[in-house]
Amino acid sequence: MQVGALADGFAPHGNLLATASLPAGENFTFYVAGSEPQQLVIEDEQTLSWNGKRAPWRATALRPDILFIDFLDPERDNAS
Repeated sequence: MQVGALADGFAPHGNLLATASLPAGENFTFYVAGSEPQQLVIEDEQTLSWNGKRAPWRATALRPDILFIDFLDPERDNAS
């Protein structure tokens, strides 16, 4: 990959998937081996609650049934 192409990928609007939305009140429970269940609640189009702590979020969709929900974990430093 050329350096210029790599820089384009990090541009403010470079190669981003379209934003997806989830309805307010949507609730998810994640089960990870060796830890307590993790709770995610969509509060509105900009804010979610992760284990009771609020954070801004963004969702993208590869397909209608596969979503990536990205947010900074309010319980850990530098974790998404």
